[in-house]
Amino acid sequence: MAKIPTDIALLIGLALTLILYSILLGQAVSYFRSNFEDRWWTKLVVSIVVLLETAMVLFDIDKLYLQLCRGPTYLILGPSALNSMLSGNTVMMSLVSMSVQLFFAWRVSALSSHRVLPGLIALCSGCSLALGLALHVMGISRITVSALSPASIATLAPPNATNNSFALVLSWLLMCAVVDIILSVYLTYYLLKKKTGFRSSDLLIGKIVSFTVGTGITTSVCAILDAGLHATHTTTIPMMVPDLMLSKLYANSLLASLNARAKWADDIDGSV
Repeated sequence: MAKIPTDIALLIGLALTLILYSILLGQAVSYFRSNFEDRWWTKLVVSIVVLLETAMVLFDIDKLYLQLCRGPTYLILGPSALNSMLSGNTVMMSLVSMSVQLFFAWRVSALSSHRVLPGLIALCSGCSLALGLALHVMGISRITVSALSPASIATLAPPNATNNSFALVLSWLLMCAVVDIILSVYLTYYLLKKKTGFRSSDLLIGKIVSFTVGTGITTSVCAILDAGLHATHTTTIPMMVPDLMLSKLYANSLLASLNARAKWADDIDGSV
């Protein structure tokens, strides 16, 4: 398999990340300008997710700048801050995915009054966070500033079958994918059961189902692709693209689902 040049892989990953981040900021502004009467903790979750994504974008920019400049220089973050964010990147990604999954688990509980499935989803999300913390503690993402040279970035060995982190990384990513699939399948099943036979309401349910399936498939496919690249490549470079994108996809799915309520409400009003 041909190797992807380090600079190109990082540029592609960062370009896609910045596109997703700009969409996220636009959705965040739209959300806070809207008159949604959401609970305070919903707005707190949105704020935390946006702040975590902002921190990770700053780290990604500095990582790319370090690679392109071919020397130990820093564009935004100093050595100490950059080193800290390197070590905590996995944890921040886990926090974003867990926050989004728990929010959707709460939505399932509120819609269906079921407790078992949301509890299972919450348990799996907690396990995903625990795996991310374990990866952090094991040092899979802890890199010293002295090692942050362009050459070291290009040759960092990812988790593989020969080290103890391999099972943790695959379990972490596949756990995220499994939770997304469970949420999409259940919400689709529940909503389809609620069809009434009235054309307007059934069309609205169809739109919600399509949206739910689309967001669930997007995040789960990205997580599975990331896991596959971890399992089949000997350097970190190819997997940087889905790595950089995954948490942004989770954050965008959260904001998109919250903002879509205004459009769905307009559809309801228009059909009356």
